[in-house]
Amino acid sequence: MKDYEINKCIGFINDEFITNALGCLGDEATRLGMRNTAEEASQLLTELKYMLKYFAKGANDPSRSEMLAKIYDKAYRIATEIDVKKRKLTCNSGALSAIDPNNAQELFDGIIGNFPPTADDRAFLQRTILDDHLPIYLRGMAVAALTINLINYFDNEKFESLYTYTLDDQPIEVRARAWVGIVLVAMIHDKRIMKQPRLVEQLKFICEEDSTNEEKAFIKVQIALIQSLETKKARDLYLNEITPSIEKNFLNIKKDAKSEPKEEIELDFSNDKELDNLQDSIIDFIEMQNQGIDIFFESFCQVKNTPFFRKSANWLMPFSCEHPDVAKLLSKNEIAKKFVKFISKSNRMSSTDKYSNLSFLELVSGANAEMMTNALTSTDGENEQPSQAPTLGSEIISYVHDLFRYYKIFLKKQDDKIDPFEKSMYFGRYATLEHAVATYELKYEIANLLFKNKNYREAITVQKELVTLKRNKENQMKLAYSMLKDDSENLQLIDILSALYIQWPDDTWIIRNHAKELIMITNYSVAEQVLLKAMEQYPDDVTFIHLIAKSYMKQDRYSDAMHYLYKADVIRENDTTTLKLMAECALYMGDKESAEQNIARVLKGKPNDDHWILGGHIALLDNNIPLALKRYGEVDIYKMLEYIRSRFSDLHKAGIPQETITLIHEVMLNPEL
Repeated sequence: MKDYEINKCIGFINDEFITNALGCLGDEATRLGMRNTAEEASQLLTELKYMLKYFAKGANDPSRSEMLAKIYDKAYRIATEIDVKKRKLTCNSGALSAIDPNNAQELFDGIIGNFPPTADDRAFLQRTILDDHLPIYLRGMAVAALTINLINYFDNEKFESLYTYTLDDQPIEVRARAWVGIVLVAMIHDKRIMKQPRLVEQLKFICEEDSTNEEKAFIKVQIALIQSLETKKARDLYLNEITPSIEKNFLNIKKDAKSEPKEEIELDFSNDKELDNLQDSIIDFIEMQNQGIDIFFESFCQVKNTPFFRKSANWLMPFSCEHPDVAKLLSKNEIAKKFVKFISKSNRMSSTDKYSNLSFLELVSGANAEMMTNALTSTDGENEQPSQAPTLGSEIISYVHDLFRYYKIFLKKQDDKIDPFEKSMYFGRYATLEHAVATYELKYEIANLLFKNKNYREAITVQKELVTLKRNKENQMKLAYSMLKDDSENLQLIDILSALYIQWPDDTWIIRNHAKELIMITNYSVAEQVLLKAMEQYPDDVTFIHLIAKSYMKQDRYSDAMHYLYKADVIRENDTTTLKLMAECALYMGDKESAEQNIARVLKGKPNDDHWILGGHIALLDNNIPLALKRYGEVDIYKMLEYIRSRFSDLHKAGIPQETITLIHEVMLNPEL
């Protein structure tokens, strides 16, 4: 075994156990009063040091792999003993048989804290989850609690029991939670499970059996886990479209209501255009919640800060009218009955969304509650959708969203939690789950989902596997595009683009991006050869002229760049990019008049921030301070100053003194000057 392999193994040991160094195992054992274990850890560390010293001298001992394996096994056992001891001290373990299964919170807390489990505990757990007389919402919650328990405290028999709850004779709510549980526990304890051949074979069997099943539960879990993390897009949509729409339409309704001279406002919800718009906005609002928007915004979190959600058990329960809090509300609130009728048949909302909207309805005043309910439920009879029974896929998506919120909102302030959503969501990264996504078709579906959701870093992993299986144009181009967007593997990217260019030298996207990457790695001569050939093939495509001009500009060959830019200006007159590049070239060549003429043509059109800043630089170089400040003033002040700081060398290169730049800083920060 080579030295770098040994170091890799030791790095793995450090990562797998309690602290970053083997020696700390002894310190931790001492702190916990485990004297014998501490002595064993100290002796193990000495053995490891001698072994590494022995190998460093170049010894070629054929048994060194066995020596390392023995040390590794000892370290694993010691760390496990320490881990078990710590968990015994911190968990609230007790006999599960003493718990009333109808008490949701007591059942939830008992299952989560149960470690180490006894045979009676395991039997009680299985009996409870499979009990047909127990409400489904409690059985589903029990499986969710078991999942969290296994994530924190792995147990072979409990993990194997999860498969029992996925079988067809179980309710959809129980099955969905069991499938998700198998996946998340396998992700967290992948290395541990891989050391147990029986569990490995069982997981492989489940994966292969599921791949032939029409439901394909594993791929549904895979898709749901990927979608659960795509919250940025939802956040942007919420900020830019949903909130303004709700505010605008709500104000319109409120204004119309105030215009009526009545002591008590009564809103007419029939044939109201503003109400239709508000209804659409509220439905979009709910859709935002279902995409995880409440993870980002405190205003959303507050909807889940009602007394109902202060109980941890309520976060992971399937929605049910049998829930005591829901049943109590329905018994005294007619508006709530109408609301529940609507949300019960909706597969668009997760269980926490349904519970949170119902809890929020209880808190708002009567008139507002009725308006909220009518806005959501006022549809023409002919357009009303029939009630849809939950499918395994819809229930998996709903539960994954609820579990995601449980970790990101309810457990937000717990630093010591093991959060499965911090792990990679792609099954192919885990030896225990890779069989679930073994086929080309599944990998292709996953890669497309990641690509569509702009999760480029994770997409790269799957797309590399696709390219290995099928090296076609689509797979290679998507891999190249993801690498361009992620900007993390430039050296490998240039190899992929070069290979694409050899195979498809006439594709303009490939030519353009191949040339860009060549310029980026300063391989200017090859880039220019590629671009000159492209300009002959596509004489009317000015983007190739722009690229060759940028290549010349990076080499300070401004007159060569200007030569081609004049051609581009003839081909496409008043093209913004062409004019901006001409202005920059003229600026660096010291031709102030030409620079001003070109940037003025840009600013007459639809300029962006970069154009205004360049215009300010050109005016500044010409000693036209008022014009420079006017142009700089069109840009956000902090963005402009950051731009100037990042382009200091360029400004000096253009001839602008540092004193002038400092003065501009002061004036922009203190407009009264």
